[in-house]
Amino acid sequence: MSNVLLSIAAGRESSAPATELVTLGRYRMEDDVHILEYDETELSGAEGTTTTIRFGGDKVSMERTGTEHSLFMIEKGRQVVSTYDTPLGIFSVGFLGTKLDYDIAGHEGKLELCYHIDLGSESFANRLEVNFHPTAPC
Repeated sequence: MSNVLLSIAAGRESSAPATELVTLGRYRMEDDVHILEYDETELSGAEGTTTTIRFGGDKVSMERTGTEHSLFMIEKGRQVVSTYDTPLGIFSVGFLGTKLDYDIAGHEGKLELCYHIDLGSESFANRLEVNFHPTAPC
């Protein structure tokens, strides 16, 4: 496992990123799957939660464990329904991956994901971009 600096930008697919998070995290690879982990902070509103992003092939999963629990599965070209547990209750969310690109060299790289979120009769096109590189030794 390598310590990395993560830059995570998210927002609507057709506009500039609405939010960007820069944080320390960890990277490893298991069975041809790239795994990024980072600890949420008070600033993100999910302190005490660890977020794990797994990606490989045409699939991405984002799992939160700790004070918050969720698991989102996104697959390019396929609708996948996941559940989201909130303080107000559990609800279903549909995800359709429209673009999944990644470029990894050693312990650094970039993941770009475009997807649609379906919430009942509403659908939103979103984009997530994750860049990571090893942290410099102290």
